[in-house]
Amino acid sequence: MPNRICLHRLLPGITALAAVLFPAVLCAASLRSAPNPWPVRHFESESGGFHVPFEYAKGHLFVTVNVNGNPGYVFLLDSGTSVDILDLTASRNLGIPIENIKRAKDLGLGGGKVEMAGARHLSLRVQDSRAQSELIGTSAAIVDLHGLAVVMHHRIDGILGYPLLRRFVMGINFESDELTLWPQRAFHYRGHGDVMQLAEQRDNVPAIPITVEAQNSGTRRAMVEIDTGSDASLLLYPRYAKQARIDEAFFSTKTKMKPGDGYGLGGLFPILPAIFASMTMGNVQVVHFMAFMMQTSPPVTRHKIAGVIGTTVLSSYKRVIFDVPHNQVIFELRPPPPLAQTARLGN
Repeated sequence: MPNRICLHRLLPGITALAAVLFPAVLCAASLRSAPNPWPVRHFESESGGFHVPFEYAKGHLFVTVNVNGNPGYVFLLDSGTSVDILDLTASRNLGIPIENIKRAKDLGLGGGKVEMAGARHLSLRVQDSRAQSELIGTSAAIVDLHGLAVVMHHRIDGILGYPLLRRFVMGINFESDELTLWPQRAFHYRGHGDVMQLAEQRDNVPAIPITVEAQNSGTRRAMVEIDTGSDASLLLYPRYAKQARIDEAFFSTKTKMKPGDGYGLGGLFPILPAIFASMTMGNVQVVHFMAFMMQTSPPVTRHKIAGVIGTTVLSSYKRVIFDVPHNQVIFELRPPPPLAQTARLGN
């Protein structure tokens, strides 16, 4: 029987209200290692990667980026956004010309419409602790991110999206608050994490299969997006919840949970919370946790995607490695805490 690790924490979901009202427990089984079937050239050690510090604030990851040689721009790391984005105000301050303004499609969650323009011939670079730089992007969409920054209470000059996962193998270490970027052709995993296959990359999103169990119902299979831009534990789209016949859990009077609001690039959108019995992903099972369902159909449509899992779950791991070039994602559990010393009783 595998060892179980119980992580006691609050589940913030995607609203501040949820973080205050609903404590929960995350329980995770130990993980197995899995062989890598791809014959690739590999590093002798993981120190060969490029290491970048990040700030983990209120369930979101922020990286400092140099834009066209100008340092100090703060970018949100969001694997659920299909393009890299530069804020409209930042682009104006940098004197970057705006091309081809149009209405975006499937750019992010929210009830509003997002207008974007294109910018090419950019230089997006990150630096490590030794001030060495790495080029991570040469183009971006221009989007007004002011509203998102206000809601998130954090400066946002841009977003690093799915293109970063295509260019590099990316590891997110939640213990050291550090990103590691490896050249895709040179990565070979040697650790003992749980290696899961990613679904076909049809919509430029990293997605994995899971099983979920609502209270008093059987298990259901679902394909969910791994979204570093969301702090939700599990956010389900209403179409899937209805088809899977688990939408009743969100309307049950027994839950006594009030509706709230989530937010994305398209603005605010209503959500309903519910306590789910379990969610299983690979060799890990999360039990008695809070899930959310959008009350309206999402403006973003993903092929066969039921919803997203966010940083509330991801940060429970020591490290998550996105190896999109090899269609896999790797989850490494945190080491168990040391045994507590027992008090000596006097004679």
